[in-house]
Amino acid sequence: MRVQEKNNKGFNILEIVVVLALVAIITGIAIPNFSSWNKERKTKSAAQKMATLISNITSQVQRGKYGFVQFRVEDSTLGTADQVYVIVTTNGMKMNTLMSMVNDGDHVWNSDTGNTTWCDINNNTYWNDIGSANSDVPEVGYSRFNDIAVNFKRTVGAVCFSTEGTWYSGAGSFVSGADADISVDPVMFVCRRRNIDTVCEISETDGIPTVDTIKNNEPIFAINWTRFGNVTLEKWSSKKNEWILQ
Repeated sequence: MRVQEKNNKGFNILEIVVVLALVAIITGIAIPNFSSWNKERKTKSAAQKMATLISNITSQVQRGKYGFVQFRVEDSTLGTADQVYVIVTTNGMKMNTLMSMVNDGDHVWNSDTGNTTWCDINNNTYWNDIGSANSDVPEVGYSRFNDIAVNFKRTVGAVCFSTEGTWYSGAGSFVSGADADISVDPVMFVCRRRNIDTVCEISETDGIPTVDTIKNNEPIFAINWTRFGNVTLEKWSSKKNEWILQ
């Protein structure tokens, strides 16, 4: 009996080339989209983490753990690619420490008309608990972010909160003006860092990101706070040309 021959025909070279070309096209489309999505995810995650750090530390004032607290942001742009990062810490001062300064008539706390020394950013002994990578105090926090930029570089900004906003104050890049006209910034901006000199540049008059920032450093987020520690997070929408609450 004659056995039927099997059809063992495989792919020819042309078919293989076509398949490889299709894979290359699909990969070329997918990789940039994934890269863009991943960068936005990292930026959004950082902004959410920062907003959470503010909320967490101000809640400790309401709970009575601290009388005075600080949210501190440092842009540590030191000159090389592996040293470009933003460090965020929260620090707490216990009520008895705060009251000892408030009740001391000779203390600088009571002589600083501009309130610039209340929110100290340089003296580690000023705070009872300091957020750090090695801290074992759960009420204070620490985070270090790579590939993220804020609205200042190579410097520090801080904002401080207390019960009912009594000693609400700021320091460094989070204050504007001088002497009695000093005002505390109610917002900070977070965006994607494309290079070592990236800054999230936002117009001071209307709060709109600059054209170059929108083009080169999206996504852009705004973390807003009040003197009472209420925090909101917004994202800039290029399509709507406005900030969208997250």
